[in-house]
Amino acid sequence: VHVLNCSAYGQTGDPTVTKTHSGSGIILSSVSGGSITWSEAFDNGHLQASHGGGPVGIWAWAASSITIAHCASWNNSCGSGQHDGGGFDLDGGVTNSVMEYNLAFSNAGPGHMICEFEGGGAVICYLLLKQ
Repeated sequence: VHVLNCSAYGQTGDPTVTKTHSGSGIILSSVSGGSITWSEAFDNGHLQASHGGGPVGIWAWAASSITIAHCASWNNSCGSGQHDGGGFDLDGGVTNSVMEYNLAFSNAGPGHMICEFEGGGAVICYLLLKQ
């Protein structure tokens, strides 16, 4: 799966859904050998209500050999939730993956995350930050 030159914005999330997050921008999951490049995610997650993991602008989980590069993610939120709301994330079960040359700013959560959730499996990835 290759996501190229896409914009994901205004995905507010559903305030009536509280058992799982809603309102993310671009997500890859159950993919081996995918990429998200030259894409952007902004103004997402502002109404989501989950107090578990929250939405993220651009991220992957349960995937391998993923590249997220040359993207921008800003003004994303966790809504009334307590977690995430960040720009970029390689999360539970991601292996052999890279985030590079990405720009994150004005997010409620971290700009770049490498996280794990219970039962997600090991996260083995590379984070390259360049100024």
